[in-house]
Formats: sequence, C-alpha cells, structure tokens
Amino acid sequence: MRPYLAKVVCPKESGVCVGEFLVLRPTSNLIYPEFLAYWLRAKPTVDRITSATFGAKMPRTEWRFIGNMDCPIPPRSEQVAIVRHLDQATTRAEATISGVSREIELLTEYRARLIADVVTGRLDVREAADGLSEPKESRA
Repeated sequence: MRPYLAKVVCPKESGVCVGEFLVLRPTSNLIYPEFLAYWLRAKPTVDRITSATFGAKMPRTEWRFIGNMDCPIPPRSEQVAIVRHLDQATTRAEATISGVSREIELLTEYRARLIADVVTGRLDVREAADGLSEPKESRA
C-alpha cells in the first residue's frame, strides 16, 4: 500500500502477514536481501512503482509489477559492501535525528511548564513584561 512511503523491511524471523504487505523474496542467492531492500527504497525505484499505482484513497501497486522489475545485481561482495556503507551512513543520520527529536521534546516540555508556571502565578513575569516595547500598529 502507498508505495510512495517506501516502507521496506527485512524481517529476521519467519512468520505470516496481512494483505497490507507485499512479500518479496529473492529467488536466488545472487541478491543480498538487505541490498534488495535498499534498492526498493531508492527514489527512482519508488517513483517507478508509484507510477504503476491504482486507487485514489489508498493507492496500491500490483505485486507482480514490483516482483518483475529489473534490479541491478552487482557481485554479492559489492552488495554487502554497499549495504554496510549505507547502514553506517543511516545509523549516523538516525542518531542525529533522534538527538534533535529529543531536544525538541525537551523544549516543548519546557515551554509547556513555563506557560503553566506563568498562568498559575508560580512565575512572576510582570517585571520582564514592563521592559518589553509595545508592538507598533501597522496601517494598511
């Protein structure tokens, strides 16, 4: 569903899934599953799959379309090297995103606490407010 979201996962355990997921398995040992997952998330691949979607509210793509797409297959050692490089690069990016997300959460909590303290009178801001200049009215 909604292939433009580029949600692809390589589960480490076997199991079952619902019809909301497309299950793709390499048919030979020539392709490294994690390499296939990165290829499926690549913008040109997502764009190609998205161009074959049908349905307006919850667009879908026929699984045979995706399963029959041509995927470049470099030697397996290169696929493994590419995956390792991308894993390292995305790990750094994810750590940065996680850190910034936590900072945003803390600032949001601080803002909410500050507002609550001012509203309840625990924090007196009258002196600080006196030092603020009145906003100039714009004349349209």
